[in-house]
Amino acid sequence: MSAPAIGQEAVSDDPLAAFRKAGAPRAPRQSHDQEKPHSPPGYRAFGLARGPARPLRLEFRTATGLAVARAYALLTEIAYDRDHYSIIVLLFGGRKVTLQGRNLRPVVDALLAGTCEFLAEIRGGEEAPEGAPAITRIVTASSGPTQGDAPARPTAAKGDA
Repeated sequence: MSAPAIGQEAVSDDPLAAFRKAGAPRAPRQSHDQEKPHSPPGYRAFGLARGPARPLRLEFRTATGLAVARAYALLTEIAYDRDHYSIIVLLFGGRKVTLQGRNLRPVVDALLAGTCEFLAEIRGGEEAPEGAPAITRIVTASSGPTQGDAPARPTAAKGDA
């Protein structure tokens, strides 16, 4: 099978269609956010990596709809409340991310194993099932100068050398 000539538009939404064997079955497209078939619909506080590969980034999904993905390679510290599993603090190269919620032990376990793909703050109108993890607040703050942020140098006063 040959590639379409220059100037011709491919009819398929598959950019590799010209290189596939005629009649070869295609795997169905899956959305990145698609839930596993056995997962119940609705709010999930976190998601686990699918397959043996560990995720490169950890995505934080806030209740406002903003999502930020931070590199796991920058995660230097995980602190959590072992008595109640209601607070988790993550340090990412100068950024502190605090998670507040309830029943967060499975979230801590996934973070410690490096298998957590996303953390989601519960949105208005959503409810977590009884006993399931729920993240009620995600707060990001600077924990000091970050890479590239040099502290201000004191200026020399007149007469100082």
